[in-house]
Amino acid sequence: MRNVILFFGSFDPLHLGHVSMIENAIKKVKGDIVYLGLNKTSKKGKLTPFSIRKTMLTKFCKDKDNIKLLDFYFNYSDMETTYNNIFSLLNEDDNAYILLGADQLCHIKEWYKFDMLYSRFKFIVARREGVVCHKEDLVNPNYIFINHAYKDISSSLIKRGEYEYTDKTIKEYILATNLYLKEQVSMYLSGPRFHHVVAVSDTALLINKEAKLGIKKNKVEKAALLHDIAKHLDEDTKNEIMNNYYIEYLDVDEKIVHQYTGEYIANNHFHINDKDILNSIKHHTTGRANMSTLEKLIYVADKIEPNRNFDTTHLIELCCKDFEKGFIEVLKTNKEYLESKEVIKDKDTIECFEYYLANK
Repeated sequence: MRNVILFFGSFDPLHLGHVSMIENAIKKVKGDIVYLGLNKTSKKGKLTPFSIRKTMLTKFCKDKDNIKLLDFYFNYSDMETTYNNIFSLLNEDDNAYILLGADQLCHIKEWYKFDMLYSRFKFIVARREGVVCHKEDLVNPNYIFINHAYKDISSSLIKRGEYEYTDKTIKEYILATNLYLKEQVSMYLSGPRFHHVVAVSDTALLINKEAKLGIKKNKVEKAALLHDIAKHLDEDTKNEIMNNYYIEYLDVDEKIVHQYTGEYIANNHFHINDKDILNSIKHHTTGRANMSTLEKLIYVADKIEPNRNFDTTHLIELCCKDFEKGFIEVLKTNKEYLESKEVIKDKDTIECFEYYLANK
C-alpha cells in the first residue's frame, strides 16, 4: 500500500513555496511518491510554453526518487481524459491525496465531477496568507491542513528576477536560456527604448548568424538586451554607482554614463558574471581599442539597428556579408557623425578610432 500525492499546477515556474508544500505534505501523510502534473493551459492568463515548463520540472525532478513528473498533462478542455489518466496511476489499495493551496479549496466544489474525486482522494491543503477557509472545511476529515514556508510568494517574483525564490536547477535553466529576460528589461525601460534594445538584439543575432561569428545566442541576447538597461536610472542611483565603482569615469559626458552604470546593473541585478558580456555593455557607446568580437557586435548593432533615423540597410548587409569590413564602415560612419557634432572627447572613443582606423 502506497501513500500517493498528486500536485497539479502551471508551475510557471516552480518556486520554493511549491517545494515547501511538497516537503510538508510528504511529512504530514508519510508520502511515498509525489506526482507533479502540469496544466496545459490556465484560466488566469497566458503561460510560458508547455515544453519549457516541462523542461524546468524535468530538471527539478531529476535524481529525486520520491518526486516524479507525470507523462500526461492536466487539460481543462478534456477533463474526461485527464481524470482517466489520474485514476490509472493508482493501485486499488493506495491512499491517494491531492495537494492544493487554500485558495483553491474555496472553489473546490466547482471542480469537474468533484464528488468522484472526493470519494477517492483526501485533500492536503496548504495554508496561504490572507486566505480564510470555511469553518466546515476546517473540521472535514477529508481535508488535511499543512503549514509551509514562503506562503506569500508567487512565480511572478522569479519572472522579475528574484531567483532566490526558486530551485537552483531552475534558476540555472532560466539564466542559461534568458527565459524571462525581455520581460525583466521592459520593467526598466520605456516603450521606445525597449523597442530599441529588442531591435539591437534582433540585429546582433542576425549578424552573428549570417556572418558566422559563432557567438552563443544567449550571450548575444544578454549583451544586447541589457546594453541600455541604465538609461532611465534616477540621478541619485546613477551618482551612487559612479562614485562608488567608476571613479575614473566621473568626468565623462553625460550621454556615456549609462554604459558604466549598465554594466553594474547587469552584474549585480541580472546575475551576469561573463566578463565579455559585461565589457560589451560597458563599451557599447564609446568602443575601445582591441575589442572582442562580441563587443564589436553590440557596438555595431546599437549603431545600425533598423529603427535609427537614417537608412542602415547597406551597413547591416555589409556586416552580415563581411563582419570586419562592416565593423570598420560603421566606425567610419560614427566617427564622421561625431566629428560633425564636435563631440569626440572621450578617451576610449579616441583610442577606438585610432586603433581601428589609423590606416584606413
